[in-house]
Amino acid sequence: MELTNQLIFLAGVLFLASILASTVTPRLGVPLLLVFLVVGMLAGEDGPGGIPFSNYPLANLAATAALAVVLFDRSGPASSDSFPGFISDALPGYAASCSGSALKYTVSGVWPSSDECGR
Repeated sequence: MELTNQLIFLAGVLFLASILASTVTPRLGVPLLLVFLVVGMLAGEDGPGGIPFSNYPLANLAATAALAVVLFDRSGPASSDSFPGFISDALPGYAASCSGSALKYTVSGVWPSSDECGR
């Protein structure tokens, strides 16, 4: 029972840290993702928190959920005027990443199979 109480307390402390981080970071101009990464590194096995964790599927699920929170944190009410601007700003990055990947696969001569692409 003592371990359960400690885990609940630890989860509450980490949750409180995430709430404080999401309210303080816009004022400081620091990306919220960076704060979540630092808190995770400090709380993890190799950090001062020293929380042992070896359930990798659960870690993947938690990381995916945290990434979704971070991505949707910046999304406010979208207007139709701002969306075309976003597409025109993001298009060069998408084109560069796609052409870079195609160049890498062409130079190396190894294309990913459908299994490697998650299909």
